[in-house]
Amino acid sequence: MLYDPKWEQKTETKADPFSLDSLIAWLEKQPADIWYPWGNCRGECLFSQYLTHLGYPKDPCNEATIGPWAILHDRHYGLMHGQPHTFGAALERARSSRG
Repeated sequence: MLYDPKWEQKTETKADPFSLDSLIAWLEKQPADIWYPWGNCRGECLFSQYLTHLGYPKDPCNEATIGPWAILHDRHYGLMHGQPHTFGAALERARSSRG
């Protein structure tokens, strides 16, 4: 049987950007004491900032990103909209929602 070196190559598994673990990893890199305006989906709320990090435009309400925005909204609504509206508090809520 012939040997092919490609058989030995490892394939990189990418994390689901809409998973809680991916969101937590991003939140861990944010300044904990910085406040975000939770109701501003035009580039400043936690949703918008995370989607921008993922490469989406700053306005997640447009047609190009309504799908990803809806996924994040449904999965992580409580931790993003809970109070206080700081990245550190959102990180704590995210970690505690792991179960």
